[in-house]
Formats: sequence, structure tokens, C-alpha cells
Amino acid sequence: MKTKDAISRLSFTISKGNKPNDSDKAALNALIKFVNKSDEEAVQEHSCFAKLYTLILADFVMHYKDINFANKALNKELSYPLDYHIEVLRLRLKSIEMNEFFKSNGIAEEYIDHDVEKSVIRVKENIDILPKINISEMNEFEEAWDIENVTAHLKRNINESLITYKNV
Repeated sequence: MKTKDAISRLSFTISKGNKPNDSDKAALNALIKFVNKSDEEAVQEHSCFAKLYTLILADFVMHYKDINFANKALNKELSYPLDYHIEVLRLRLKSIEMNEFFKSNGIAEEYIDHDVEKSVIRVKENIDILPKINISEMNEFEEAWDIENVTAHLKRNINESLITYKNV
């Protein structure tokens, strides 16, 4: 049964308040088959997105220990604009670079922390080294991870991955 015919059949039965019969069951099954086929085609067409969604969902499930909450959290992340995620990436790259810079200057590893109190303690522990820091060197990684640079590289990497893995 064609999808349009299945919809017409079920519409007729429901609008008349009739009890469903075998034709209605066949119509419902045709619609279910159509939806399943559409879902499969969409996943195949967007296989890279499907792979990434699955990868992130698996990580979220391990983090939250609840598939429904993990799925909601992932969808919430997807609701944010791409620029938001690019900025998060930029800040994380900058943080890694800053930690490497401080480490190479003799300051404890993981100097910068999202926990302000821990960061203040690290500053106090390393106060004697701080005056020896070359500020111009420190500014280099600031410039290396500007938003335009991160965005351009990210888009290039995304496009290369899409081209390479589109049909894999």
C-alpha cells in the first residue's frame, strides 16, 4: 500500500469512528514501514553526524548513567549555536597551551583550573617564579588561538572529515 493511500485509509476509519479492520492494519504497517525507511535513509545520508552523535551519546551515558538524561543533555548541546561550541573549543585549546607554557616555565602542571580557588592556591605556591615569566612569549599563544584561527582550522578539518568519511 502506498503511503498516501495508507493515510487516506486511516483518516477515513478514524473520521467515521469505525472499528479498525485488516485494511487499517495494513495501512498502519505501511506507515510504520515508511517512517522506518525514512529514518534509515536520513541516518545513511548523514552518517558522519550519526557516528558523532553516537560517540558523544556513549560518553554522556557513561557520565550521567542514564540514557534518557544523556540524550536530553546531548540535544541541549545541539541546540546551542556552532559559534558557542567553537568558543568552548578555543578556550580549551588556550587552557592547554597556557598549562604547557607554565609547565615549561617551572610552574606546576595544570596551573589553570576551572576551580578559581585551586588556581589561586597554585599562584601562591609559585609566586616566586611568576616575575620570571616572559609576557611576550605568553602573548604568543593568546594570538595563536584567536577565534578566526580556530574557526578556520575547525571548518577545514570538518570538511576534510566529511569528504573522507561521508560514505564510510
